[in-house]
Amino acid sequence: MSRQRPQGIVLGLVLGLAVMAVSTAAILVRWATLWAASLGIESSYTKGIGFSFFLAAGRLGIAALLLLPQFIKTTAPVLASLWQRSPGSNIPKPNSPPPLAISAYGWGLMAGFCLAAHFGLWFSSLNYTSIVASTTLVTTTPIWTALIQYLWQGKRLTWGTMCGITVACGGGLLIGLGEKAGDLAPQPLLGNGLALLAAWAVSFYFISGEQAQAQGLSIRHYTAIANTSAALILLPLPPLLGVSYGGWPGEIYGVLLLLALIPQLIGHTSLNWAIRWLAPTWVTLAVLAEPIAASALAFWVFGERPGLVLVFGGALILFGVGFAVIRR
Repeated sequence: MSRQRPQGIVLGLVLGLAVMAVSTAAILVRWATLWAASLGIESSYTKGIGFSFFLAAGRLGIAALLLLPQFIKTTAPVLASLWQRSPGSNIPKPNSPPPLAISAYGWGLMAGFCLAAHFGLWFSSLNYTSIVASTTLVTTTPIWTALIQYLWQGKRLTWGTMCGITVACGGGLLIGLGEKAGDLAPQPLLGNGLALLAAWAVSFYFISGEQAQAQGLSIRHYTAIANTSAALILLPLPPLLGVSYGGWPGEIYGVLLLLALIPQLIGHTSLNWAIRWLAPTWVTLAVLAEPIAASALAFWVFGERPGLVLVFGGALILFGVGFAVIRR
């Protein structure tokens, strides 16, 4: 894999493709959730959450299966490195490349845990709040990334970043307190809280990815480790919440396949690739276009019309996040 930095236009095209791909996720999840509700799955609170985890586990599980050959290939250096470090095995093999630091794989596993938490929380939020509110709150990731880097890595927060965070938090309050309950947002306060937690989780995911790749883990290896570990974490949860993996209509399994192919493999892999060449905050800045595209699709597909307070609050969030990143 080439280490030469791609041209700016290539980075822009890849980020644009990634945003278009990830914008379809909320639409696919809402469609599947409405279908499940028509079958009576949403009659139970735990089963409603369980179906969200079913979608998240299916999305990541299919992606992990598609990446399985790469995952198997990835584990070989880890086992070889551990074997070489064991007693009586101190003689390295001739012409063998130096093994990567074990911590690189640890960061990959941490990213998988954060990815599992992100999708479980975010998909659950779409049961209770509007697509506009959910996707807007999820894309507050840059401000949380900046705060985490300040608290953990000691990176300085500029006055512009702090002002942007303040504006974005004001927009979040408008959304949290101003959104009214309706057919597509039955419990907006709960849904908005879950979406915010999902934003925190994906901030740690991006930072973990930056650390893993900085220590030499390739984008293919990193993606395989993160997706597989996230899928394994989520896999047992739906049955524990009363939702089976079998017996669903073919349309539901089709949604799982689309979730794995479009937003997961195309969208997230493209974002992870861009992180190799750009800072995580700049990559997440591009994702600010996601709620705009997702909202347009929600209006077209479901007739979801956001209220004035929600639109104003969302605009404040996007402006605040963008200002925080640009002035950083």
